[in-house]
Amino acid sequence: MKQKNLKNNLDNLEKKIIDLSQVRLVVIFGIFTILFLTLFLRSVDLILLNNKSNEFSKSILPPTSKKNRVDIYDRNNVLLATNVKSASIYANPKEILNKTEVSKKLSRVLGDQEYSELKKKLTSNSSFVWIKRQVSPKEHFEVNKLGIPGINFQEEIRRVFPQGSLLSHVIGSVGVDNEGLSGIEKKLNNQITSSERPLKISIDSSVQHALKRELSLAMEKFKAIGSAGVIMNVNNGEIISLISLPDFNPNIKGKPSDDAAFSRVTLGNYEMGSTFKPFTVAAALQHNIINLKDGYDATKPLKVSRFIIRDDHPKSRWLSVPEIFKYSSNIGMAQMARDLGVEKQKKFLEKLGILDSSKIEISEVGKPIIPKIWREINSMTISYGHGIAVNLLQVANAYAILVNGGKKISPTLLLEKNQIPPNNIKVEKVISEDTSRKIRGLLRLTVMSGTAKKADIPGYEVGGKTGTAEKPSGGGYNKDSIITSFVGVFPMDKPQYVVAIMLDEPKGIKETHFYRSAGWTAAPTVGNVISRIGPLLRVLPAKEKKYWKNFEATYISVKANE
Repeated sequence: MKQKNLKNNLDNLEKKIIDLSQVRLVVIFGIFTILFLTLFLRSVDLILLNNKSNEFSKSILPPTSKKNRVDIYDRNNVLLATNVKSASIYANPKEILNKTEVSKKLSRVLGDQEYSELKKKLTSNSSFVWIKRQVSPKEHFEVNKLGIPGINFQEEIRRVFPQGSLLSHVIGSVGVDNEGLSGIEKKLNNQITSSERPLKISIDSSVQHALKRELSLAMEKFKAIGSAGVIMNVNNGEIISLISLPDFNPNIKGKPSDDAAFSRVTLGNYEMGSTFKPFTVAAALQHNIINLKDGYDATKPLKVSRFIIRDDHPKSRWLSVPEIFKYSSNIGMAQMARDLGVEKQKKFLEKLGILDSSKIEISEVGKPIIPKIWREINSMTISYGHGIAVNLLQVANAYAILVNGGKKISPTLLLEKNQIPPNNIKVEKVISEDTSRKIRGLLRLTVMSGTAKKADIPGYEVGGKTGTAEKPSGGGYNKDSIITSFVGVFPMDKPQYVVAIMLDEPKGIKETHFYRSAGWTAAPTVGNVISRIGPLLRVLPAKEKKYWKNFEATYISVKANE
């Protein structure tokens, strides 16, 4: 009986325990249900609030740089400019609690953003401020990792330049709103933003690298403050390379220094010195004022009114026209210009494009500085490159016309724009083929035995002319500051390319016996450039033609050697 009662008690106790467990389970389930519902409702509330916040942020965002710009390639399909997606950082100062701490954190991550400027932005009464536009992926990651409420990101399109500073004075740059600021990007902004086809230009990046390297080496060697160079196809005007140093990196937002932004090829105007002499000789030959066996008396300086014209390296004797050219006689050239006359000289220079701004597809182009009143004395000094200031591109283009048979061309950065017209379209001729051939002979003569011997590269038959000019200063000239230049052409038997370079304030060094003139500085630089770019342009070295030696023997008069 006792055992039966004990069993019944145990059964009742077990039943109570089971009932109690069930109650507890119900309670626990109820509690979890309430918690789940609470969390669910809170999540919905947060989502709705976040959407409202996003809608608010979007409503206050200004227009961003989502304008597409077509890619730009060089003549060999090397990418020069393209677009990538980028993030810009903005803030709603009203959502940021500890503005001082946030400013410190952002300034540590964004190295180019000052703490004081950031704090000024974050303490403003505005609901929107840009922190930084178009940040790098690393900056994007680091700022996002901070997880600061009120700091947000907006996707934009960023223009990037894979070649860095290599083509900064050609391609140019764009602002954070993707509008062209300089170079091709500015000049052809409408075409670049409206076209669906990539833009292909005439530049050869490999040649551009070679020219930049040689100009950089020359600047360093001669301690020049700047340099510039342009390489051009003499038959169609296509620019193969264009360099101005110092330059800038268009990938770095912000205004570059004035010196770096300044194009010494197209914007800078300079008195180009004796590189002008071929223009005077070509005009005189074309107008039958002289022939190559004529000459002028250069025994003493030439006095014209209150001016005295001297030679840098006087021969103090009668000089034939080829000697005047290769020895770079100012005295002989001034007399030639006097015989040519002012009007013929002006019209000839105008035909060569010297008196007008260069027509080229970049925005930085200078206007030549010419005399307001063109008197005989102006004509005489202009004959050897003084009293007129032009840019290097104009001179290069004029040389191309002189050596290509006299066909008028214009410089271009676009492929296939200035190709030689079909036979049924008349090409404007500035000089005859005969005059062009004689000028080619004189240019080759100058490199073989004149002032430009250091530009002579075996196998390439280089021709050209040196130029040394003092820089204007305070109404006169500064003898301590000079511009040296050399315009070379190769190969002279069948010209294909003109290479024009200039050095701004080069210094004499021990290697040059402390001479700093163009024959010692600019001419060898062009020689180095041609030796590097010849193979790149598929111009193979060839044996020297006997024609050039015969040219010198034929046209230097017996009287010149008496």
